[in-house]
Amino acid sequence: IVKADNIEKIHIYNDNVWICDQTEGIICYNTNTKTSRTLNDNSQSSFIQKDIRDIIQIDKTTFIIATWSSLSAIRFETDNYLQSPFHIIDLTQHDSYYTPILKNRITDIHFDKSNNVLWVGTFGRGLLKLNLKGNDIKPYPVER
Repeated sequence: IVKADNIEKIHIYNDNVWICDQTEGIICYNTNTKTSRTLNDNSQSSFIQKDIRDIIQIDKTTFIIATWSSLSAIRFETDNYLQSPFHIIDLTQHDSYYTPILKNRITDIHFDKSNNVLWVGTFGRGLLKLNLKGNDIKPYPVER
């Protein structure tokens, strides 16, 4: 596996170990082939290169990625993650409500698969709930 000294989270989905590293980005390691891929392609968004807090699999080809300041979806064309092209969708970048809440504050994410809800823990801003049903992502703040 490539150098990964600042590991934030590790997840295993099927035969792949997903490593979230603060300096190297996201590393996918296949336990069968013993090969890995670092998802820091320069043609993609710069967020993928640093400060990855967590990655959660939503379906066969879609993952949600949390950095300290943003939430994004990464969609692979196939489930061969070591080879497949992918594209990134920023989920909150242009949302004036969420930008100040999430900026430099995301600490944890959890996906409630049965309700298609993404829970976002923040540092000093509480808990947020994002509805991922259908093609739209609808944010809902948690009532206090």
